[in-house]
Amino acid sequence: MLIGRQIRRIRLSRGLTQEQLVQGIYERSYLSLIEREKIVPSQEALTLLATRLGVDISELILVDENNLRIAKELFWNGVMMQDASMLQRAWIIFSKCDVPDEMLKSVQEWARISSDGEVLQALRVTIKMAELESIDPHKVYELRVLFGNCYFNLERYQEAVWTYKDILNDYPPLYIIPRIEINLGSALMELEEYPEAIEVFSSGLKHCKTNQRKWRAYLGLGRCYRYLNFVDLAMECFRIVEQESSCVNPILHMVAKHANAVLMLDCFQTRAALTLLHEVWDFYKANDMKQHEAELIEEFVRLHVYESRYEDALRWCDYASGLLPDSNTRLGGRFLIWKSRIYRSMGENENAENAIYAARIVLKEHYAKALKYIDLSKNKLEKGLLSHSQKNHMFLSNELSTRISPEQ
Repeated sequence: MLIGRQIRRIRLSRGLTQEQLVQGIYERSYLSLIEREKIVPSQEALTLLATRLGVDISELILVDENNLRIAKELFWNGVMMQDASMLQRAWIIFSKCDVPDEMLKSVQEWARISSDGEVLQALRVTIKMAELESIDPHKVYELRVLFGNCYFNLERYQEAVWTYKDILNDYPPLYIIPRIEINLGSALMELEEYPEAIEVFSSGLKHCKTNQRKWRAYLGLGRCYRYLNFVDLAMECFRIVEQESSCVNPILHMVAKHANAVLMLDCFQTRAALTLLHEVWDFYKANDMKQHEAELIEEFVRLHVYESRYEDALRWCDYASGLLPDSNTRLGGRFLIWKSRIYRSMGENENAENAIYAARIVLKEHYAKALKYIDLSKNKLEKGLLSHSQKNHMFLSNELSTRISPEQ
């Protein structure tokens, strides 16, 4: 009934120690067991404690059990239905009733399916509470990892990096280190700190006990190597994931094939790249993976722009835009930049200006980064040919597919 927590709350508000409250009537250890909800006090004990605290006995026992029942129902329904609003309401009630274990469970589930300012604040409050209470330290570390993941999902990558590094500096349990390191590498990659990300991903690989986590590390390494133009190293990382996941994780298997196809385009191996891209595209469509499909379509756009097939490139842009929800401004904005470049190449300057204006509005502070990734080489095509090095430079400027999201 949470009587113990109610007694503790009132005792602390009176400025009394446990010894002072029970002096002459009980041992301090007896009160400690009551406050930690290990035992239920007798009616006689409640009467004596209420007298010592200067309150009516009803104040010790009238904890709002109805609200707690409602909160527990909200929690279980929220978990089953993956409903963030239910989990948020459950956490608020548990917080008001001062039930740390239930607060912790509800905010964990809430943070796994949602990332916003409310989740961030709830995690912050729960972590502070858990550090003051006798909560299992392992559970507190799990909360702190979720806190970093929330920053990542809100695209507050620098704060995610600081959070992950703070956890590692506190000597967390060994089992959680590879997860933190791979999440840290993902955040560093978003900040374009590729050498440091490679170092962290490599360290995470050494500690990995599960294949799924190891493959995530290899995907991260491959993307870092690709951005640093170490094509052979990148291809080797993607090849490992492609081969090892083939019979175990078909999604990661296809994501690795997708990444290898992008590398082939970087190296101007267009025939092999297109064969691979069409295979992956069929898989994405069959599994209704719309965001992955849109990211793959961007490679078709890139190739058609290079080949001056502008009408085809525009059709691909429109097709991909139809796959994306309005909330995916990151990728939707990139397609607007592509359209601007295509219209400019077609001599339709007004349409080009409209598209780039829309891209600036959609991408906001991320506009410069998106532009950097897809900015085509400024060199004019001479006699319809480019040297192999120029082709490499032109294709490498595009962004590789899906980022490595943090592991929950």
